[in-house]
Amino acid sequence: MAVGRCNVLLPALAGFIGLIAYALWRKTRTDACCRQASRDSRSSPNE
Repeated sequence: MAVGRCNVLLPALAGFIGLIAYALWRKTRTDACCRQASRDSRSSPNE
């Protein structure tokens, strides 16, 4: 019975870890984008 559970739990665990890695990757990309946009708005030529 334990082998049957591993056949379900390991792929679910791998999917969960992959989802977390993807979310962290997206967050770092978004943070970098927002930092760049705020830096650009502060150094506008209108001031």
